[in-house]
Amino acid sequence: MIFLKSDCYNYTIDEYFIHKYDNVQSYSYTCCSPELKIELNNSNNLENKDFYYIFDCPGEDAFGHWVYESFIFLPIFNKINEIFPNIKILTKNTKKYVHNLFSFFKIKNTITNTIDNPNNTCFF
Repeated sequence: MIFLKSDCYNYTIDEYFIHKYDNVQSYSYTCCSPELKIELNNSNNLENKDFYYIFDCPGEDAFGHWVYESFIFLPIFNKINEIFPNIKILTKNTKKYVHNLFSFFKIKNTITNTIDNPNNTCFF
């Protein structure tokens, strides 16, 4: 298990500092705090790898929280999406506005609420 705070990162793309982890089994944010807990699995399979960008936040899934705390990172997602065009968007938020907001920004990536493949790379 890995515990992260907002002031650390392990990966950079251009000027963006982000978290990148392989074989993520689950993750959870501490409510209203910039802390993230990540559970990894031991999969070493290199075939059929999925890539996920986590569009979640440490706040609630109320519209304002989710938009202001997640979409501030849209430029980072756009940059990662250029490198991994098949990346899936992972959000635990199941509200109807999620798909509407991605459509508004013309984001056509697959949106999922669960990690479907234990052989993955996740960007936080």
